[in-house]
Order: sequence, then C-alpha cells, then structure tokens
Amino acid sequence: MNKFNIKSKYFAIFLAGFLLIQPGFSALGSTLLDEYNTYWNTWNTTSTPSDNTNYWGTSNSTIYSTPSTDSDYWGTWNTTTYSTPSTSYDYWGTYNITTYTPTTYDYWGTWNTTTYTPTYTYTPTYYYCTQPCSGYYQYDGYYYYCPQPCSYYYIPTCSSSCCGSSCYTPPTYPSLTVSCSASPNPAQTNQNVIFTAYPSGGTGSYYYSWTGDCTSSSQTCYRTFYSYTGTATATVTVSSGSQTASASCSVTIQGTPTLSINKLVRNITDNTGWQDSVSADPNERLEFSIQVSNTSNTTANNIRVTDVLPSRIYYQGSLRVDGSYSGGDITSGIYIGSLSPGQSKTVVFEARVGSESEFGYGTTTLTNYGRVSADNFSQIEDTALVNVYRYYQPQSPSVTITKTVKNVTDNTSWVDSVSADPNDSLSYSLYIYSNGTITATNVQVKDILPSKISYQGNLRIDGVYSGGDILNGINIGSLTNGQSKTITFDAKVASGSEFGTGTTNLINTGRTWCDGLSYIEDTAVVNVYRGTTPTGTFSISKQVRNLSDGTGWQETVSADPTEILTFLIQVTAGSSGAQNVIVKDTLPAKIIYQGNLKVDNVSSTGDIITGLNIGNFSVNQTKTITFDARVATADQFGFGTTELINTTLAYNVSYSISDTAKVSVTKTAVAGAVTGVVTGVNPIYLALIFAFLLSLGFYLLLPYLENSQNPFVKKVLGVGYKIKMFVMR
Repeated sequence: MNKFNIKSKYFAIFLAGFLLIQPGFSALGSTLLDEYNTYWNTWNTTSTPSDNTNYWGTSNSTIYSTPSTDSDYWGTWNTTTYSTPSTSYDYWGTYNITTYTPTTYDYWGTWNTTTYTPTYTYTPTYYYCTQPCSGYYQYDGYYYYCPQPCSYYYIPTCSSSCCGSSCYTPPTYPSLTVSCSASPNPAQTNQNVIFTAYPSGGTGSYYYSWTGDCTSSSQTCYRTFYSYTGTATATVTVSSGSQTASASCSVTIQGTPTLSINKLVRNITDNTGWQDSVSADPNERLEFSIQVSNTSNTTANNIRVTDVLPSRIYYQGSLRVDGSYSGGDITSGIYIGSLSPGQSKTVVFEARVGSESEFGYGTTTLTNYGRVSADNFSQIEDTALVNVYRYYQPQSPSVTITKTVKNVTDNTSWVDSVSADPNDSLSYSLYIYSNGTITATNVQVKDILPSKISYQGNLRIDGVYSGGDILNGINIGSLTNGQSKTITFDAKVASGSEFGTGTTNLINTGRTWCDGLSYIEDTAVVNVYRGTTPTGTFSISKQVRNLSDGTGWQETVSADPTEILTFLIQVTAGSSGAQNVIVKDTLPAKIIYQGNLKVDNVSSTGDIITGLNIGNFSVNQTKTITFDARVATADQFGFGTTELINTTLAYNVSYSISDTAKVSVTKTAVAGAVTGVVTGVNPIYLALIFAFLLSLGFYLLLPYLENSQNPFVKKVLGVGYKIKMFVMR
C-alpha cells in the first residue's frame, strides 16, 4: 500500500472522529473529502466484503456494494459479532437506519428516521499557533488551528505539545446560579401567571429551557391557568458556556370567588322593618343596609363597597360596618377587607328624603344601587326602592263621626255594641271631628233612634247641657281643621212586653253634615235580651245600723247629724231561682252615699244608686249587699226628730220587690244659759263626781237595757255607748 493511501486512511479516521464530537464541523469535513475523493456508505447484508482486511461494514443485507476505494472505508456493524478497527482513533460514526442516501458524500450525522434534517450547526472558534503541531486534541469546546506543515490539525494551546512557548490561556468564568419567581402569587383561575428566571455567573450569555407547568426558551414563561386550582410548578434550566443550573418556582392557583349582595332599606321615621322597597314621605329619615357574603370556597380579596344614592335622597353618614362606626364615605366607596369562604359583612348608613318641594304630587319611585367588587371578583349590584308620596290636599271641608253607646243600668263603658235588658237606661255619644283643609261651617248632627228605644233627653255638647232636639237635628257651629265636639244624650229600652224571647238587635244611626259636604253616618247597636224561661220570685230584706254609735242591724236606727250608717240588703231566691236580678237603692235626701259597696263581702265597682246587677240566683240562694252612708250636717235639720226612709228595689224582667229601713235623726235645742251658784264646793269637782256616778250607773244597767225593745231605752242605750267610749278614751 503506497504512502498516499496510508495518509488518506489516517486523514479519514481523523475526520470521522471529529464529526462524531462536533456535528457542526461538517463544512470542513466536506472540503477534506473532496480532496481525497473517498466515500462511505452503510450495508445491511448477510455477505462479507471481499476484502475484509481493509474494509469494515455491516454484513446483514442482501445487497452489497463495494466503495470505490475500499481501503478508505469504515463503517458500523450491527451484528452479533463486532470487530474493532485496526486503528481505534481512526473511526467515528453511528449508523442504524434502513436506508441512507446522502445528498452529498461529505455529510455525517445521526439517523434514526426515514428522513433526517439537522437541527443545529456549530461554528467553532479558531485559535492559532505559530509552531508545528504533532497531534489532535480537544479542549472543552474550543478548537485550536495551526496553519503550518501540520495544517488542519487541532490542538489545545496550553498542551505540552503546543506549537512552542507562545500559548493561549482560555478565560475562566464564575459559577452559574439561577433562581426564579412566579407572579402574581397566589393567582386566580383564568389569570395570567409570569414565571421569571434570574441567572448569575457563567459567561454572561444564557440559554433558557422551561419545563413542568410552563414551557418556554426565554427568560420569562407565561401561562394562563384555565379551570385549574392548586399548586403549579415550573422548572428552568439555564446554560452558559459549559455550565448549567436549574431552579423551580411554584404558584398557588385559587378558584374565582363568588360574592352575593343583599340591599335593603327601612324607614326610620315610620319605624318599619328592613325591606326591598319602602314607602316614605318627604323629609323622612331612611337607613340602608348592604350585606356582602362570600358563597364560594375561595377568599375574596380587598372588597370594595359603593352605594349610589339617587337624586333627592341625601347621605346622612352614621356609617357602620358590622355595627362598628366607620369614617368612610359609602357614596365614594369603602374597602371592607377580604372575606373568607362563608364569611359576611354588613354595611349600614343613614339618608334623608328630600323636601316636599322636590317632588310632584303622587308617588315618585327612587332606586338606590349598592355595588360590590374585589381584586379577584367583578362588580355586582343590588337595588332598594324608596316610594316617596307627596299628598295632595284639596281645599275642602271634611268631617268624621263616631257613634258609641253604653248601658247606664249595667254601668258599661262606651262601645260600638252593648247588651241590655228591657227597661235598661242607655246613653249615646256622637263624636264629630273636622279633618278637612278648610273650616267646616254649619255642622249639623242628627240621631235616629230605632223603635223600642225612647229618647230621655239630657242632651249635652262637650258636657254642657243643650236645649236642642237631637232627633230633629242640631247645629253645633263651625269646626276648624283638627277641632272636634262630642254630643251625648240619654235613652231607655222599652219594657219586656215589647220584645219576644231571645235577643233583639236595635241599631241607632247618627248623622253629620256641613256646608259643601253631604251627610256621613255611623251606627251603634243595642242587643236586647229577653229570657226564654221564667225568672222566678225572690224576697228582699233591708236593715241599717249606726256605725258611729256601734248599734246592731235594725229596721229603724237613731242617728245624729254627720253620723255614719251602714245599710244591709239581703235578696233570697225562691224555689225556681232567679235570673238577672238588679238591685237599686234610693237614698232619701239628707243621707249621702259614701261607697264601700260589697256583694257577699266582696268589694264591687258597681253603682247601687243607679242599679247594680247581681246576676242569677240558684234555688233559695241569698246574696248580701252592704254600703255606707252619712247623715247630713245639723244645719240641714230642724230641731227635734226627722224620719228618713230608705227604699231598696230588687227586680228583673218579670218580677220586682222592695223593702225599707228608717233613720230617725234628732237635733236638740239649747234652752238657755246655766248660772252657777256658790255653794262652797268647786264646780269642777262637782262635774267630775256627777260624770263618774252617771257612768257607773250606765255601766251597771247596761246588761239589762241591751235586750230592751223600748225606743226610749234604745235612745238611752245609744247615749250610754257614747259615754262608754268617752270614758275608755
């Protein structure tokens, strides 16, 4: 083998090795191949080349072609038996494809597909030497070129086999470090997140590769996380020269919160409750409420609440957040912080409706808007309505009438409807009120009594007796706005014979009218009851005692002027019982009723003088009535004894009975002055002795006199009681 072929072989081996280490050096290899005109291919056959001494290839195919210069070819074996090239540093390359047809014979690379396109071309940096070189070296990606007799060979300039004493020292770089961050953090679903790498050290030139939840080849990596919650992590790998470094950063993706708003209003002036819509008059005070709630499982950040008041409603302050006063202005917007899931806050403030002149007559609806937003939530709103009514008052008179009745016999109160028995006494009332915008003139009032109720007179206007006739109508004059008058009169229910058994409803109508206004009316009802069963008979017993003198119960009692009496009335039913019994006591003149009315020793608020209903009686039942009275003063009596008869009447619809008690009032005369006679004994001593003897005599005779029925003895006995009381004092 000649010298030229040996050199070509070495050159091809060097060139193949260089291409394996640096694919980007293909351009230089192409030039060398052109010079030596060598060719390589790949075989995948089962036959062996004819010249296996100088040829290496792949024997696993049915087709075999011999290179034009078989001594210059090296290849790859893909069989179970592999032979190493005779010169190990002369072979580089990798072939493992089915078919390979290079477009030019000066191309090398890596094939593992049907079609291959190189992705990266490397341009080496050349460093020159001035001395001959004797071998090939590589130094960390830097290539060294010597254009001397050792042309196209590459050596490290700092190698001991460099081209002499002039050597190049490559630069040194600081260690490469990198960190990264994600912003914003936390972020919301559908929000764009920026991952940023921060390298330092290295050569100053950086190459980036992002992996994980964000991919990019730039210093920043952008991603919007749609429909995603949780933690997202991106990792960046940075290359600089021969160094690499990595860092990871994470971001918390939160779901979008959901807020709700509830806007309410209440009328403070009218003391209404919270409502979506409220009625108000001009100048009235209102209070608005805005409740904000987080109904999601994500925190709503930095919530802003704003209230947009309509014109004619004026903000009055008193702003409170969850009951605590705040100095903000809700109409400009306030921040209430963040709301965690399920949390709520309530904002309350006051406002005032505009004056009457700002509104037309009728109803004006004003809409108030409450709005809520957050850093991570769009704005929502709710409304509350205020219906402002301005009343139109026509210039005309207006009056009202209220008709009531009371049962005088039963001493009821004033009512619209009352129960009564035949012969009961009634009183009617008509209340007239002026509520017009101008004075009501010539106000007329008339009462229409039903049959079976008779007019009894006693007509009064505001408590003052009047001589008019209410049945034909009376003129009560003029009434200004807000003025009123009350008319009362008496009436009586007809006797029982005019009613059937059961209840009869008698309707009484009162009317009023004035100039420019037709009449209006109101009614009162009297429900008259007549029993369906016999009420039976009953007896009555009347007695009296002198409380001042301490006497017992008697039919006749003696008394002096101003002394206190007690009357006793006992009513006892017969064998049929009695229904609806009324007791009425008629005191004679000069005996004054003192109250202390009791029925069966129980205090009563009734009036025995006008009639006291003591109800129903069972068979042979007795009821006892007592009350106090007082004898008139001495100047009401002449000298001597005055007999006063007291009568009590007990009755019902079918039966009546009476009894009496007598009070004998004595007024004594002064016969003349008594002239003392000097007897030698002090008159004071004589008076004391006389009083003592008189008292002793009464004391001894008293037990015998108490059982006497003689009026004179009773009189003396009364005097004795007085003396006894005097001595005991």
